[in-house]
Amino acid sequence: MFDAICALINFIPDSISHVPNVLMFEDFLNLAMLLNYAELVLVVTPARYSSPCLVSFQQTVYQLPRQRSREIRCWLLENFRLTLDPPVQDGYNDDERFDALLLKSLLGQAHTLWASVKRRQELGVVGAKSSVGYREKQITPSQVLSAISQDLSDFPGFSMWKDELLKPAPTSYSWPAPPDASRYLIRRKV
Repeated sequence: MFDAICALINFIPDSISHVPNVLMFEDFLNLAMLLNYAELVLVVTPARYSSPCLVSFQQTVYQLPRQRSREIRCWLLENFRLTLDPPVQDGYNDDERFDALLLKSLLGQAHTLWASVKRRQELGVVGAKSSVGYREKQITPSQVLSAISQDLSDFPGFSMWKDELLKPAPTSYSWPAPPDASRYLIRRKV
């Protein structure tokens, strides 16, 4: 697994300059964000929306980091658990919290991204453009929603995406906050 983490990190050398110690929550958060990026990379790549489409997960430059990120997720879930200190009720038990929050983080970031594109005029942001023939066109919210659905359709738990869209979009790309008066700790499974 160490090799998979190094391979993923080498694709984005300026993001994490060392092998993360996932027992340190800040290092874990950096890794979790990198794992989410590997899933959403083509959604945020303007060339994806060009005609003809110039990028896909069939290309090794996108496929390999995504594959490695999924391997790392599995490894994390097999070897670690996410606990609360002090223990408080949050709707999860210690065996399901890690998987649930990794998924919630990914779906939340995808939802925030889509909502940001929908609100770009309100936010005062100039959106990315794609090439269609010789013309440039602004990437639309429906294109982004479609890209998210296509790219994550085979992700374990993605069936919860429909429920995610019924909620208000998260206001940031942050990891889900722990309950008040508690904090997350990563622990090795024994």
